[in-house]
Amino acid sequence: MTLLPADLSKIDAIFKMKDWKRDDDDLFDNICHAVDLLEDDEKDLFFFLTSKFLRVYYVDYPLKMGKAIEQLNIPKNITQIIIVPLLIEKDFNRIKSSSTFLYPLKQLLRQICHTTLPIYYSSNYKSISQPINEHTLFIIPDDFIGSGSSAREFIEELRGKYGNVNMVFVSIASLETGENLLKSLNCEVYSYHHLKKGIQDDETIDDDKKSEYYKILHNLSERLGILPQYEKGLYDSEALISLLKIPNNTFGLYWYVSKKGEKLKWPQMFQRF
Repeated sequence: MTLLPADLSKIDAIFKMKDWKRDDDDLFDNICHAVDLLEDDEKDLFFFLTSKFLRVYYVDYPLKMGKAIEQLNIPKNITQIIIVPLLIEKDFNRIKSSSTFLYPLKQLLRQICHTTLPIYYSSNYKSISQPINEHTLFIIPDDFIGSGSSAREFIEELRGKYGNVNMVFVSIASLETGENLLKSLNCEVYSYHHLKKGIQDDETIDDDKKSEYYKILHNLSERLGILPQYEKGLYDSEALISLLKIPNNTFGLYWYVSKKGEKLKWPQMFQRF
């Protein structure tokens, strides 16, 4: 590896600014390796995006979920709360991050909202035993809400079974596009981090620079072999975030894995699974 001192200095500055731990994993080495493979214009794009990248450590989940819950106002007409994970029916047997919040969320609601209402939880929306009516509030936790497409499917299935029920989503982080979609479906979203698209919504660069960055990103993604639907992240989400795992809404270059036999060995910076 022949990393230029100026590039190493930029990487080191990003780690210090974001308080990323250099020795916890291979992230620092993998970023150095990645930058060493880039052309000058690609480096410019990479540093621009990475300077805005949000990394959420699992140890910070309780605090950040608690801060999201602090924003929640429980309507006075509610008589019971039911917590269910954001799982559509075809995913009932899969392990999803949303399910990890079921038990701690009940305690957080008691401690933060000081509610004395009965709180129930269920592993999925079809296994609920309590009667559901207009006085029921569904709370749907997840660590990240991206484009909102999965949440929309969930809403359609839940309402298909129980009617137009009261429903709110709480998350550690959410994209503005996903928030807007859920609000258009009459569902509130409470998050600790509110994120915008990495290039499209950036107000520090003009349209010409955005077009230039998109062109560079496209050429780089083609060179790496990243599928077109993941170039800007799934559904063109342009997310810049990694949590317990990195969502596929994030730009593909941060989680892409080089295939066997490919000449360019791109280092995977964040794990998808």
